Amino acid sequence: MDKRCIWNPRDTCLYFASVSSNLEVYSGFNVPAADLLEMSKFMRDADANMARPSQITANYQGHIETGDTGTKDNAPEKFFTRVDPKVFDRPSYKQFFEMMDNFYKELGKAEPRVSKREINFGQTLFPGHPFAESPSTFRSSMKQLWFDHYSRALGVLDSSGFEHIFMGEVKGREVFGMHNWVRFFWLEGNSAENFDYKGYILKRGVRGNKYARLFQKQLWGNALKRAGSTLLIGTSPEYCMALFTMCFLSRRGNRELCEVEVDGIPISITSFDVVQGGKAYIGSIYPSPSRRGITVPALPAPDGRQRVCSYVTLVRCYDVWPQGNKTE
Repeated sequence: MDKRCIWNPRDTCLYFASVSSNLEVYSGFNVPAADLLEMSKFMRDADANMARPSQITANYQGHIETGDTGTKDNAPEKFFTRVDPKVFDRPSYKQFFEMMDNFYKELGKAEPRVSKREINFGQTLFPGHPFAESPSTFRSSMKQLWFDHYSRALGVLDSSGFEHIFMGEVKGREVFGMHNWVRFFWLEGNSAENFDYKGYILKRGVRGNKYARLFQKQLWGNALKRAGSTLLIGTSPEYCMALFTMCFLSRRGNRELCEVEVDGIPISITSFDVVQGGKAYIGSIYPSPSRRGITVPALPAPDGRQRVCSYVTLVRCYDVWPQGNKTE
């Protein structure tokens, strides 16, 4: 039995097993929620290629409801006003842009295979792993999950986890997937794509990053993303793939959500697989506002109490007495 491992900050080995070379379904890890939360913070701290708040200028414009059919446009201008070009000078971003013409957005149309670009991108994102048998073994596992093609429509190999989540797909008049800010930025900047940001549904951001999380709606040609897309703005491609892979391997399907933090903001990540031909692939992964919430102490109030803010669906602040300081 071939055991392959995923690393976490505590230097423990979380492994899945390949029963045979033709059956790789990647059974879910039994990872405590506290460890997932810790790992998500660790990975964000290690994201050396993230864009800094000063490198992105966002223009939210008007609020829009989730039930809107796309006829209302509360954002006549683009969402991204400015992104520092230096962000895209890094290898993972350059290769991400090169990957964009590897895919047909229409479901039901067989995808081309441009192996060289995928290999280069994979070698940049997955150079090796401390517990993997070899770099090639590790990359092979990630390739199956993210890049190997499977069918969503008409029985043709028309999709992959990477395409659905990072690039976005269209079926009829509806957009599916697309949860990546770099892709969103690129589509906005290319008039041939006829991509129109309609307005934000929900936005989250603390610690000076006022545009960290965006839940929004857009029209791509004549196709609408009805439920809206969630963007983790400023995150690097490698960070997103690491975070999503961790959640997929530990919380996919109808089990509990993968509860993480990104820049101090509570996020729930939902993921589902697609199993075809005895193999499991990433079908869908998307972040959403967490119901869990976190509390962030702020400056002490003048009377000795502390102001504590809870970030869930709304920001709510209340004053509390530090333990032992309250007098009746």
